[in-house]
Amino acid sequence: MELNKNEKKRLNDDLKKIEKNLVSDPHNSKFLYEKGVILEKLGNYRSAYTAYSMAHTYDPAMVMASDKMIVIEPKLDEIRKNEYKSLGEFLDREKRSERIPERQSSFEHSKKSLLSDYTIENYRGYYKPKRPNFDRRFYRVRRRRLRSLIYIIIIIAIIGIAIWYMFPATTFIETGLPNGAQWTISYGQGSITTYSLATTTSKSITVYLFRFNGAYAYATSTVTASGEYCYTTLLGVFNAGTNVRISYTCFNDSI
Repeated sequence: MELNKNEKKRLNDDLKKIEKNLVSDPHNSKFLYEKGVILEKLGNYRSAYTAYSMAHTYDPAMVMASDKMIVIEPKLDEIRKNEYKSLGEFLDREKRSERIPERQSSFEHSKKSLLSDYTIENYRGYYKPKRPNFDRRFYRVRRRRLRSLIYIIIIIAIIGIAIWYMFPATTFIETGLPNGAQWTISYGQGSITTYSLATTTSKSITVYLFRFNGAYAYATSTVTASGEYCYTTLLGVFNAGTNVRISYTCFNDSI
């Protein structure tokens, strides 16, 4: 919609007031957003897009600014295409006519003003707009966080593997005991007949002992359960990380 003279004057006065406020507070996202609204009404879509982008950069929670940017982008695309078309026609005229220094200087100035905002792969309408600064920072931070997470996972995995190799599990599996009977394993470094006071008890048929790499002496206890007396042969010395099967023999202790 075309603005009349009074409306343009009022908008320009409001714009001057906001720019004065921005001198003392240049990072105020509210002032930047209001500046973008006025510039958009005046038809200055490029400057309006820049103001919205800065407002969103200083306050990412300002969704209104990003919405305005999305609305303006199609208008900017149309403006760029028209400019690229004009630039292409200008180049064609340059080829057909004799180059005059003043005219060449004007052409270089026009091309430089277009290239200052956009990377043009082909001046006849194929172009690649630059991403706003806040996008680049967002992706850069996200990549750093992802790399940090990967490093943490790798370190945890290395530590876990190292612990697994340093403290392998010696597995004891018993057979012959009544279900739920409690049996005991004594263990320690030394001869078969000399043990430390370290013991472990279980009502399960399987016991896992995580020990530092090395050889350890193990012995099992006798068990009385469900009216039966159960015993097994004395265990010997085993390296950590081995599987040991324990076979109990039971008989009625009332005999």
